[in-house]
Amino acid sequence: MKNKYFFIIVATFLSILFYSCKKDRTEDAQCIEPAVVPFQPYSYPVWHPNGQLLGFTYTPLAGIGSNGKAPCIYYSYFANADSTGFYLMNKDGSSFRRVTNFRVYSPA
Repeated sequence: MKNKYFFIIVATFLSILFYSCKKDRTEDAQCIEPAVVPFQPYSYPVWHPNGQLLGFTYTPLAGIGSNGKAPCIYYSYFANADSTGFYLMNKDGSSFRRVTNFRVYSPA
């Protein structure tokens, strides 16, 4: 009877020891992905009725940052807010200019 308890104690100790010394626990990590829509620098394009001008909302990308620790690392975008606005340009790509200093949603 003593051998049975001794075996159970030793087996429990060894399983705890081997589990705690395990180096790679990536299968145990549960990463919850954030519900983030990717950043889009160019959005809401619209053609002028005369067909010569293209308008769009533009927010320049300033950088990409990381958040979290391995294996749960997430990346996010940073915008350059001082250059955000509604832009116009000619259909050949010339005369790129900012018209407003704020985002325009669904321009017409």
